[in-house]
Amino acid sequence: MSLINCVYFELKPGQGGNDSKNWAYMLMHQYLCYFNSQSIVFTILKRKTVGVFLTYLLLELVNVVDSRQLFLEAGIHKLIRVSPFARSGRVHTSTCIVRVLYKDTSSKPITLNRREIRVETFKARGPGGQSVNKTNSAVRVVHIPTGITVECQRERSQGENKKVAFALLSAKLEFYAQQRAKIARDLNSNPVLNRVYNMSKSYVYSFITKRKSSNIAAILAGNIGLVF
Repeated sequence: MSLINCVYFELKPGQGGNDSKNWAYMLMHQYLCYFNSQSIVFTILKRKTVGVFLTYLLLELVNVVDSRQLFLEAGIHKLIRVSPFARSGRVHTSTCIVRVLYKDTSSKPITLNRREIRVETFKARGPGGQSVNKTNSAVRVVHIPTGITVECQRERSQGENKKVAFALLSAKLEFYAQQRAKIARDLNSNPVLNRVYNMSKSYVYSFITKRKSSNIAAILAGNIGLVF
């Protein structure tokens, strides 16, 4: 897990007048609640608001321990709802652009948190599926947050297999982190649709994680983990 010394978090409404400015204001509230729930220390460097309308927000986040999810918030966030600012009562689409940038990175190797890992043992099996060992020498290691799984049965002892499995898991998690970082860089440089909040149909959908939730209220209150 890497530690990012300084992260800049930017919100800017897209086209859509007061609806988009209000949507940006709602997202500001969502993210501030999320940062507080995660004990992320932030400083408001610049904020332009008038009532419930936001035209710009820039935050500085300090010592973000796990920045992987934060970077995946970058992109265009779309809201579909009946406009509270129009008399016609028609459905209106609002957008807000989120950018997440970092200034300085302390490069550290992946550190495995044993509380996030499940270790299983089983009898080693040959190519045909038959058991080749009377003891549970084979090891399966599961990283619970990501679901990444590694198995090792090439050594005779369980201890050696566990050591190899943990090394392989570290390598897989490092690759996983690099892939997510690449996605985040692409989202910042060329903002694409990240998430849709459809109040008319009562769901939130993430185009990044492919997850969907009907609990819009909880997500807007800061529980964005529902669509991680």
